[in-house]
Amino acid sequence: MKNSAILSGLLVAPPLYYFTAIGMAIVAGVFFEITLLFHPAFWIVGSVLIALSIVLALWAKYSMIQKGTTTNSYKESSAIVTSGPFQFSRNPMYLSITTLTTGLAFAFNDWILLILTGVAIYITNIVIRREEHYLTKKFGQEYLEYKKKVRRWM
Repeated sequence: MKNSAILSGLLVAPPLYYFTAIGMAIVAGVFFEITLLFHPAFWIVGSVLIALSIVLALWAKYSMIQKGTTTNSYKESSAIVTSGPFQFSRNPMYLSITTLTTGLAFAFNDWILLILTGVAIYITNIVIRREEHYLTKKFGQEYLEYKKKVRRWM
C-alpha cells in the first residue's frame, strides 16, 4: 500500500498540530496566568463542544469503516466517503479535532490554547489543500463533483 501522506505532501498528520497546541498551552499554563474572562457559561460551552467533537469523530470514523477506506492519514485512501458527516463536510475529522481543542480552550478558560488552535487551523488548511490535490489526482472527476457539492469545513 502506498503512503498517501508522502503522495499528498503530508509529513505530519494534522492531529499532531492540535495535540502540540494542547501541550504548549499546558506548559504555558505552568508559567503564566492564561485565563479568559471567566464566566460559568464558558465551561458549559466548552463541554458541549467537546461532546460534539467526540460524536462527530466517531460518526466520521464509522462512515469511513463502512465505506471500506482507512482512517489513517498515512495510508492510501481507497474510496471517497460521501455518507454520514461527509455529506456536510469534506473534512469532518479535522473539524472534530478543531472543535475539541476549541472546546478545551473554553472549558479550561485558556486563551493560549484558543490562539494556538487558530494556528493549527491555518496549518490544517494548507494540509487540506495538498490532500485535495492528491485526491483529485487519485479519484479525478468523482472527487471534483464531490467538492462541488460539499464544503471544505462545514
